[in-house]
Amino acid sequence: MPKVQQRESGNYFVRFRLNAVQTTLTFGTDPEAAAQFVRDVDQRGVQWAWDNYQASEEDAAEMTLGEWAARHFKALPHVGPATLENYQRDWRLRWQPHLGHMRLSRITREDVTTALAKQTGSDKTIANAWGTLASMFKMAVLDGHMERSPTTGVKLAKRTSHEKAEHRYLTADEFMQVLEDTSERYRPLVWMLGGTGMRWGEAAALTVADVNLAAKTVLVNKAWKRDREKGWYVGPPKTARSKRTITLPNEVVESIRPLVEGRKRTELLFTNRNGDPVKHQPFYREHWSKACTSNIAAPRPRIHDLRHSHVAWLIAAGVGLPVIQARLGHEKITTTIDTYGHLIPDLHVQAADAASRVFTSARPHLVLVKRDP
Repeated sequence: MPKVQQRESGNYFVRFRLNAVQTTLTFGTDPEAAAQFVRDVDQRGVQWAWDNYQASEEDAAEMTLGEWAARHFKALPHVGPATLENYQRDWRLRWQPHLGHMRLSRITREDVTTALAKQTGSDKTIANAWGTLASMFKMAVLDGHMERSPTTGVKLAKRTSHEKAEHRYLTADEFMQVLEDTSERYRPLVWMLGGTGMRWGEAAALTVADVNLAAKTVLVNKAWKRDREKGWYVGPPKTARSKRTITLPNEVVESIRPLVEGRKRTELLFTNRNGDPVKHQPFYREHWSKACTSNIAAPRPRIHDLRHSHVAWLIAAGVGLPVIQARLGHEKITTTIDTYGHLIPDLHVQAADAASRVFTSARPHLVLVKRDP
């Protein structure tokens, strides 16, 4: 029976025979670890104690998910400071408390689904946070730290209908009423938002050089961003596809013409009365909320609902979703379909009618006869 021994240096060790070979394990200055090894030998045998010790050593050398998170976020390419901060916040608040202490290879699908079940918020909020976690595991697999991601095969539950509930689609008459009730200085900004479906941060960052009055287009290649250290700054738009050129309606062109002609190309297209950038919250509080109070039916639309309303107007006019995707700058067509597909309730009817026309043109002489059973 092996026993715990101590060297003059103070280190504890256990000497034992494994497969007829004299072996010694040193446990440093931790007598309890050495004592536990002796108990394992006594209770389960030398081979089991040795295998368990080896597995423990491998576990100790392997990164935890928390340790991997630090390396993962540091190495992310082409991610702006604000986006990186959002990723890190999702990790810190949502996943680290449940999974951060676990070794990478020991995390199972059951572990991640248990952590997922504890998340609160809208479907979109949870999906964004889940994307952060899934990306961490995907990169761990690509870098050879895991054989398979434990998020593979896990589907997110549909618990809320936030997309439909949050959207407030303005009619054309309501939009014109909002324009009428908006102060003259900011009408061109509202025209731009409603006439292009542009995001607020994109519209507020436009410069005179981005507008081509002759071609009736506007170039979207930047947006306002926010960083904890830098504050507000102009950076790249949301995604690669968000960089786009949008054709402008005539009404938008005429509304912004006075803001373009005779001004320096580097100047912001839209500014407040002091010549500074137009900020979302002050604009909402001092102008938008007032324009939407008296003559617009509840619920009161948000500024971002101009983007949703723009899509609704296009769909009503028969514009296809791929065109809308490009106009909005969505990275994937599935985003456009998932967000606005419900606005086309007769889409399948149209598809069936189209198929019927094909059949009729191909076999006009064919008569289908209903047979008696």
